[in-house]
Amino acid sequence: MAVIQPSGLITGIKGVLGGAIYQYNGGGNIVRTRTSHKNQSFTRWQLRKTQLGYVASTWRALTDANRTAWEAIVASYPTTDKWGNARNPSGYELYIRLNTPLFEGGFTMLTVPIAPVAITAVTMSAPTFGGTIVISANWDVEFGARERLIIFAAPPCSAGVSHVSRAYRAITMTANIVARTLDINTAYVNQFGPVIDNSRVFVRGRMLNIDTGQERIFTYNSAVA
Repeated sequence: MAVIQPSGLITGIKGVLGGAIYQYNGGGNIVRTRTSHKNQSFTRWQLRKTQLGYVASTWRALTDANRTAWEAIVASYPTTDKWGNARNPSGYELYIRLNTPLFEGGFTMLTVPIAPVAITAVTMSAPTFGGTIVISANWDVEFGARERLIIFAAPPCSAGVSHVSRAYRAITMTANIVARTLDINTAYVNQFGPVIDNSRVFVRGRMLNIDTGQERIFTYNSAVA
């Protein structure tokens, strides 16, 4: 997806031209490839679209007072555009951003926003393997009672691979464990199938505050089985 920064001559562009779609999404003008999802089975893309559609529909059910509360707090949740320029989201954008992970995790969605709080930063250590290639995810610090660590993993790949980007899938979620280690073998195999010897497994974490909907994404780590 390309991003367009307006100039003094071009202030905006919108519409469909050939195989491209030009639009403005609040973070700037963008151009993306026009794609078709015909003949797809019920994929992750379709599930995500359904989830976002549901969360968006609940915005319309809010009272005027609720929507005003979301608009009033946006300055507490600033973000940046593609060029690093600071911007505040709209109340609607913030509502979607905070409620989508809550809905996906099965937690109560917010009708009114809560002031942001600090999110525990954890480092995901390299996954470890037992004698039968039982995978454990590991992290470095304990986290709060109102936080959940969502563990993402990528399919097993060649041992020489040093980075994967879009291959990650959320496979499980956990509350704090004092030992700071979790057997993820069943969740991993259910998603990707068994791990074979000498393949590399990547894991990464995302912390979710189940009160505010805030998320914090952490860097990946990997190991060879």
